[in-house]
Amino acid sequence: MPLSALAAQSPYSVEYLRTLIDRKKLRAMRDGRLWLSSRAWLDEYRVSRDPRGGKPRGKKGSGRRPLRVIVAPSRSKGAQTSKTVRRAKARSRR
Repeated sequence: MPLSALAAQSPYSVEYLRTLIDRKKLRAMRDGRLWLSSRAWLDEYRVSRDPRGGKPRGKKGSGRRPLRVIVAPSRSKGAQTSKTVRRAKARSRR
């Protein structure tokens, strides 16, 4: 079914469906200049998404490491630097 007909039956616009196809998140095939997809493929996409609009289900995390917060030492005499800062300084010396 053409994307225009699919968009009329769903809450998504034709432009958004094209974006999903370009990002390889929605299955579709091309017939000349016309993009074709099916209601089943759209339902498959909707089921694979988190209902809150987040990441796809089944994936835990993005695979990235969390950022480490480095606390700057105080300028007053006798103040100790935090352990995080000392570790970062030790690694930069290597």
